[in-house]
Amino acid sequence: MLDASSSRAKLINICQEHGSDIRDLINARGGLYGNALQAASMKGHDKIVQILVDAGADVNSQHERFGTPLWAASFKGYDKTVQILIDAGADANVQSEYRHSALRAASAGGHNKIVQILMEAGADINAQGALRVASAGVHDKTVQILIDAGADVWWHPSIQISQFGASD
Repeated sequence: MLDASSSRAKLINICQEHGSDIRDLINARGGLYGNALQAASMKGHDKIVQILVDAGADVNSQHERFGTPLWAASFKGYDKTVQILIDAGADANVQSEYRHSALRAASAGGHNKIVQILMEAGADINAQGALRVASAGVHDKTVQILIDAGADVWWHPSIQISQFGASD
């Protein structure tokens, strides 16, 4: 018996094998998750994510509610999906509309493997308060990973604002 993800992946492959050009569809906007890659990332459907990425889906597309596909997969704890997106060129430092990064999402959930993947991909460990949200979530191992990687224990959003001269 096939799971839903495998069935969807087979359907996409069948469409492609019969000459359907899915490029126009893969980045089409709409629905709860914004686009197909966002939905597949939010649900951890690795096979579908890989098919969509291979077909040219925009790995840095934004959705007002769920940020990027990388943010969605990081938030939900899908490390395989995160790795696929990183390998496809997803920017580990893109912020959601609410100014949250994938690293912050992974840290808030205590998703340590994803925290490691994102740091290896160049995520800025101080930009979004990942250490602060890991601490608030009582994710001791995540806190230790971030500190060991050099996270600034004194970092606060107001420090970042003052450094860049942001105004009201």
